[in-house]
Amino acid sequence: MHSLRQSVVLAYLRLVKNGEKRQSASAMTATTINDKGAYYTKAIRNWANTFLRSGAILMLKRGKHKKLGCFLRDEDIREKIDTYLRENKFEVRIHTLTKYINEEVLLDLNDGLFVKLFERTVIRWMKIFELSY
Repeated sequence: MHSLRQSVVLAYLRLVKNGEKRQSASAMTATTINDKGAYYTKAIRNWANTFLRSGAILMLKRGKHKKLGCFLRDEDIREKIDTYLRENKFEVRIHTLTKYINEEVLLDLNDGLFVKLFERTVIRWMKIFELSY
């Protein structure tokens, strides 16, 4: 994707340098590359402006973030929550359970990432895993 952006910006800048107006140059470039529409023409101009200002074309971060998944599928977390529920059998409320998960359980797991669960998420998890509170 990055090399495609580079070639598109290069073609656009060549057209502009040869005297073509910016809008028509981006439209011509967009139609030669898979017949893209109006959004793509504006994107080409934005990429070119960014390149001219900074000297680099921005990389896409799509799909490169850390996948977290469901914490309850982790046996250690599930065991901590089960133990907490057994120890506080008649005193557990959803807000206290959520506070325990956020402050005790997830704090050790996150590797520096801050993840905060909401009460609604905890309620949904409790129903999915058939845990009672």
